[in-house]
Amino acid sequence: MIDSGHPGDADMIEKKLADEGIIPAEIKLLILTHGHMDHTGTAEYFKNKYQTPIAMNPIDCTILEIKSRGLMGAVIKYLSEKELHQSLRIQPDIHLVHGQRLDQFGLPAQIIALPGHTRGSLGILLDDGNLFAGDMFMNFLKPSLAHIYENEEALKKSWEGLKTYPITTVYVGHGKPFPFGKMR
Repeated sequence: MIDSGHPGDADMIEKKLADEGIIPAEIKLLILTHGHMDHTGTAEYFKNKYQTPIAMNPIDCTILEIKSRGLMGAVIKYLSEKELHQSLRIQPDIHLVHGQRLDQFGLPAQIIALPGHTRGSLGILLDDGNLFAGDMFMNFLKPSLAHIYENEEALKKSWEGLKTYPITTVYVGHGKPFPFGKMR
C-alpha cells in the first residue's frame, strides 16, 4: 500500500480495499511517500491493527513542522495543527533509501529520492515504468510540479533526475495519473 490518507480515513480505506478484494492483514508493506498528515494519517492504525510494517524515508518521521512556503503552506500548517493538536511522529519499521529495491516485499520496484516537496519525499518506480510520486507532481487541470514545497531548487533537481529513468505513467497524491511525457 502506498500512503495512508488523512487521520480518520481508516474506515474509508478499509472499504476501498475490500471493494478491490484486498485483505488488509495481507498487505506486506505500507510505504509513505513523505511525512505530511494527508499521506500518513492512518499509518499507525494499519500498523497496530494489522501489523503492517511502515516504510519511509526517516528524514520525514517528524514532519508536521511544515516549512512550506507561501499562503498554501501556511494554510496546510494551520489545518494540520488544528486537526492533530500535536506533531505526528511516525515510527517506521523500515527506513527507505534511494535505489533500494522492494522485491522482498513482492513489489518489483525501486525507491527514488525526490526531495523538494519535503526533504524526505520519495517515489516508487515499478519495473514496468509506473511511478508513484507522492506530492512531487499534481495533476488537476494539467500536470505540474508541486506548488507547495520546502525547497524549490531541490524539487527542480528531482524533476531533472527523473528524466533519466524509463518512466511511462505518473501516479500523484493529488489529481489524476498522467503520461510522464506530458510534463515539460
